[in-house]
Amino acid sequence: MIDTILFDLDGTLLPMDQEEFIKLYFKGLYLKFGQTYDFEILQKVIWEGTEKMMTNDGRDTNENVFWDNFESRLGIRKTDVEKDFTDFYNNEFSIAKGATKARPEITAYVHTLKQKGYTVVAATNPLFPKVATMNRLRWAGFDPEDFALFTTYEHYHYCKPNPAYYTEVLASLGKQPQNCIMAGNDNLEDMAAQQLGIKGYLITDCLINRANAPLASFWHGTWDEMVQITDFNR
Repeated sequence: MIDTILFDLDGTLLPMDQEEFIKLYFKGLYLKFGQTYDFEILQKVIWEGTEKMMTNDGRDTNENVFWDNFESRLGIRKTDVEKDFTDFYNNEFSIAKGATKARPEITAYVHTLKQKGYTVVAATNPLFPKVATMNRLRWAGFDPEDFALFTTYEHYHYCKPNPAYYTEVLASLGKQPQNCIMAGNDNLEDMAAQQLGIKGYLITDCLINRANAPLASFWHGTWDEMVQITDFNR
């Protein structure tokens, strides 16, 4: 019996132009840190840290993997700059909202599923700190409390498309794969959940089809089609 719906955030619950989002994200970082650091080096170190989180083998949290690289590459301690980065995510980061577009029907749909008794989860790749993820959920029209769980880099040891990420999510929820559906816009990262036996639903509005896979190989549809599904056990 399906009782849990996992939703990706970026490009799914929060429709966006991903390339524009990245561009604006780094613009915000420049506004915050461009006069403090060699910004070209800072950009490189952030990309390096992201890559190390994406390939994390579970040896530590994604947070620690990111900051270990940051400290070793820049010679700056996390404790000396963490407050500045939190301030960035509460302020300059908001410029990246310009690459996104909240859709009220998506917010309403999630609330409908909750009212019907489903557990809803924001299963976003845990590359961001809690403060950044909470703000992105708000951009999408949600309160973070709308979700039984939202995943952030502080508590997770893997990233999509590693199936171990989904294993961690299931453990956090106390759920079995057959109880869950994963809905997302990325055929590689989100549909990797199917390797565990989680049913996948590929949302095509902001589709990322990295392998140019035929869509017929996935249960898929637009948001307009998905919001018509309110009973996943029929």
